[in-house]
Parts: sequence; C-alpha cells; structure tokens
Amino acid sequence: MAPSLRGHGIGGRLYERAALHARNEGVEVLQIQALAENAAMLAIARKRGATVHRHGSESEAYLKLPRADLESRLRELAGEYWAGLHYSLVAQSRIWVEMLKGFQSVRSRAIAAAKICSP
Repeated sequence: MAPSLRGHGIGGRLYERAALHARNEGVEVLQIQALAENAAMLAIARKRGATVHRHGSESEAYLKLPRADLESRLRELAGEYWAGLHYSLVAQSRIWVEMLKGFQSVRSRAIAAAKICSP
C-alpha cells in the first residue's frame, strides 16, 4: 500500500470485509499467510482475534469464523449497497468535474476572443 494511505484503517476494513464475506460463504477458518516482517498485516489479524504462528520468514494467522446469520448477511448486503452507491457518486462527480472544466475552457476562450475583438 502507498505510504500516504497507511494508517487510515483501510487494511483493517478490508480484512473485516474479507472475513464477513468468507463467513457468509460458509468458511469456518480464515487463514492468512504473510511475511513475518509484515508487522502491519499481522497486527491487523491479531487485533481482530486471529492466532498468529511464525514459521521462519513467514507467518500464518488463523481466525475461526462464526456461522453466518441474518445479521452477517444483512451487513454484507448493506456494505455492497453503500460501496456501489459510493462508486457511482465518485464516477458521476468525475464526469461533472470534466464537464465543468470543458465549460471553463470555452468560457476562457470566449473572453479572450471578446477582448481581441473589442475596440
């Protein structure tokens, strides 16, 4: 992950999202393999209850997942809905920004042309 994006909780949220999805798909144990030097990933796993075992230069983390229930399924569904809504809003805002840039460019050229043509 880019250094500027570290420390904002993105990795933890991705871990939680993966665990929730795995739980709802019937996975009983979430297993993560990471380099032992990847302290950030191992801290994320430990913070969320995973047991970490080190094997030389690699580590494995195991998290026993509870069975899926109505709440976990609704949380995943709501997360998907909000993610889709967020994506759509960001995409629409980019379109509007580009359109406004185009209008500004046309406006600037019109003003420059008017200055040239005025007596």
